[in-house]
Amino acid sequence: MSFWNEERARFYRDTWGPPTNPKKWGNLDRMEIPVSLLKGETVLDVGCGLGHLYHALKGQITQYVGVDASPFMLEKARKFFPEADFREGDIYNLSEFPLADTVYSISLLIHLSSVEEPINQLWSRTRKRCVLLIPLGKKEEIKEPEPG
Repeated sequence: MSFWNEERARFYRDTWGPPTNPKKWGNLDRMEIPVSLLKGETVLDVGCGLGHLYHALKGQITQYVGVDASPFMLEKARKFFPEADFREGDIYNLSEFPLADTVYSISLLIHLSSVEEPINQLWSRTRKRCVLLIPLGKKEEIKEPEPG
């Protein structure tokens, strides 16, 4: 059974706002890498969810590839942003995805019991920088099953 379903997607959307009008994603200048530094660059967004980061960066970057393990979330992201490149993938094996100037992983690592290999995979796809945003606070009890 997938971690993501309609109820969790609704909670995610209600917490962050819809991708086309985000509550907390509009101010990327408060994030580690301001949008101005990404102008003209390529981005790989691992754990892209509904596509919030794409919405914040579109028009500034030259290429965006959003990766998520959930077909459910990817289907919803594609409905919001049909022009974006969203692909199904596994954080434990990112070799099929293009190298990018900046690799983002936002709130994904908190769902994993081990992060060493995922961090190595993220780092392997970047040319310049890897941005890991990890929320501090109570972690959800339900986790996506580990591969294998």
